Amino acid sequence: LSPCITEVMKAVRAKTREVAKRRHHPVKVCATVLHTPAHALDLGCDVLEWVRQDLVDMVIVGNFWSAVNYELPYREWCEKIHAVNPGIRVVMRFDESLMVGNWGSFDGSRLQLDDFRGLLDNMLVQGCRDFGTFNCWDNSRHANLFLEEDLDMRAVLGYRRCYHVAFIDAYDKVNPMPKPYPITGPGPHDLRVSVGTISDVRRVFVHAGFSDVEGEGVRLKLNGVEPISAEPYPVRWIKGSNGRISHGVRCEFPLSALKQGPNTVTFPTLRKAKAYGCKIEVLPGAE
Repeated sequence: LSPCITEVMKAVRAKTREVAKRRHHPVKVCATVLHTPAHALDLGCDVLEWVRQDLVDMVIVGNFWSAVNYELPYREWCEKIHAVNPGIRVVMRFDESLMVGNWGSFDGSRLQLDDFRGLLDNMLVQGCRDFGTFNCWDNSRHANLFLEEDLDMRAVLGYRRCYHVAFIDAYDKVNPMPKPYPITGPGPHDLRVSVGTISDVRRVFVHAGFSDVEGEGVRLKLNGVEPISAEPYPVRWIKGSNGRISHGVRCEFPLSALKQGPNTVTFPTLRKAKAYGCKIEVLPGAE
């Protein structure tokens, strides 16, 4: 598939050069691709070949319903693209409806500023300064609050932040939400959640929600550490669950359990379930 799409990109570049000559100004070519270089290539988008052949001026990387990844790898993209052509602009783009439609936040159905801050923190610590959202129809107020900011740490640190699971299972398989991903076997079962900044964190919690649980309930560990406390928690932050969530839990962990970068949330006693998700909530600042 990738040679066919590359031929299309050649035709697009040829047409833009023709138009640029006629209008006496450059016409840029921008391509939007899915979240990782490998996933983009699997879908026929050989971005590095486009860069080598000077077929694009900008690459926008984003997630979508078939690529539920909250850990957009900006640094990896830049390293690969800029090794070929350092002049290519790389932009990260996030599908807001992904979280609005499937996750929401503590008050119910909408993506909250807490979730934006976690997402932006993960982008900013990778050096990303070009960031956008799309599918904002149900959430434009919160999106606009951040789009009006300078997208720097002043809009992120010092506030409660939530970091969502990057993949639904331990093998980096992509789960098209909101369909549940089945967990089977003796376990332990892991989820990965990346956290950007931990220097200002005072308290840390992990939230998880499942349906059709088999085993000794839902117990959590964060990077191998047992929680300080655990309590049942209404999983209102997963919109569209329609009451199917039978087990929601919120656990507090010691600060020493939290790491910058990938964190592993383990469910040691879970034998079978349908996993709907997991997120890490951090509370910054002094008491």
